[in-house]
Amino acid sequence: MRLVFHLQPKFEDASLEERHLSEREVRSLSVLRTVVTVYLFIALLWLAMPRAGMALSAWLFYRVNTFCSALSLLYFLVGYYRRWVSFKKYDWHIFVLGCHFLAFQSFDRCCVEGLLGLPTSPAVHDEAYQLLVCMTFWAGFLAYAEVDLRLHLAMIHFNL
Repeated sequence: MRLVFHLQPKFEDASLEERHLSEREVRSLSVLRTVVTVYLFIALLWLAMPRAGMALSAWLFYRVNTFCSALSLLYFLVGYYRRWVSFKKYDWHIFVLGCHFLAFQSFDRCCVEGLLGLPTSPAVHDEAYQLLVCMTFWAGFLAYAEVDLRLHLAMIHFNL
């Protein structure tokens, strides 16, 4: 076995590579199942939070994106278990979901209101903490999810 690009092993024998992929699938799906459960619970709680003076369309922007992100994660989990989706695409699915999650979470309230054509409210200087919490949540997931390091770095670069 030789390591290519730090964390992605390449095997000379096809049977070893298949064994590694099946063991990785078992580890990754248990982590993904836990994350989906927690994220869906958080998304449902997030839907119950009041608007607190935010315009309805801006409030819906955050809630719909959060719920769509959680449902797409659930779709991929069910797809992996039912073999609708090949596990070989796991890294790419996590990359796309991570880019979407971090991209819409990086919009602060003023940006969302400007994007939707609403009158902008005064800037609140603690809105960056939302992104910090989301990055911490996502980094914790990626630490246990065994995602390809190249895609992890590309996702960070994309969201910067």
